[in-house]
Amino acid sequence: MARYIELHPVNPQARLVEKVVDTLRDGGLVAYPTDSGYALACAPGNKEGLDRIRTIRQLDGKHNFTFVCADFAQVGPLAIVGNNAFRLIKRLTPGPWTFILKGTKDVPRMTLNPKKHTLGVRIPDHAITQSLVAEFGAPILSSTFIRPGQEEPETNGWEIQESLGHLIDVVIEGPVGQGEPTTVVDLTDDVPEVVREVGKDLDVTMDTGIMHGADIVAAMAMGAKFTFIGRAYLYGLMAGGEAGVTRAIEILAEQVRRTMQLLQVETIDELSPKHVTQLTRLTPRSQVRNLEHS
Repeated sequence: MARYIELHPVNPQARLVEKVVDTLRDGGLVAYPTDSGYALACAPGNKEGLDRIRTIRQLDGKHNFTFVCADFAQVGPLAIVGNNAFRLIKRLTPGPWTFILKGTKDVPRMTLNPKKHTLGVRIPDHAITQSLVAEFGAPILSSTFIRPGQEEPETNGWEIQESLGHLIDVVIEGPVGQGEPTTVVDLTDDVPEVVREVGKDLDVTMDTGIMHGADIVAAMAMGAKFTFIGRAYLYGLMAGGEAGVTRAIEILAEQVRRTMQLLQVETIDELSPKHVTQLTRLTPRSQVRNLEHS
């Protein structure tokens, strides 16, 4: 039967936190409260722990396990984070969000999605969770505790102890932040998935890779509210100072107009993701690079 430990919701008792972390280090499985219901955790690289989580939750091999981190500094060694992803994660965390990212070579392969090589990353806003990660000294491997056939996570430690305590080593009793799963944002495909998940909460911008007016049109078609043009700005500045910047903006504006003419649309509001595919077909990259010279 699991060891049942009650932690203070604001100032978790250090002595008890240490006992829980000792269980993780010894290869055990822990049920713990987070800012989005309960979760199951084990140490990274603990294959038996992963298998136990899969059994309890009846997960298939495609599941993205999540690394729960204390702060953004712990994310870098785990995942490949682009500029857009970096800014979004920094803005939304800590909080009840899970971000799907490509894993780095330093992450054990058994913790990655076998085909996509992706993983989940969390930075919770929860004192008990943060105390566990801090004491462990590294991210812990986790999965939201949702029972088979259910859609919402567990919210009470005593219920877990009574019904599933024989399958877990430690159950922590403590309050959860909300009784629903985290919002999952797939950052491997950048703009479209981000807009789908967070567009109701904030505006999404594109701030990298803008080399041509067609890139601006593509970003807007995928759902970005606006884009930055820092690279073109710098090129113009280096080439001719203020006049060079003015000329760079004029070129981009003309490229945007000509690209929209190619797509047969008159306003930004008419753009949609389907136009990105159409744009690729109409203007191969080699042709796009030459548009400004034609």
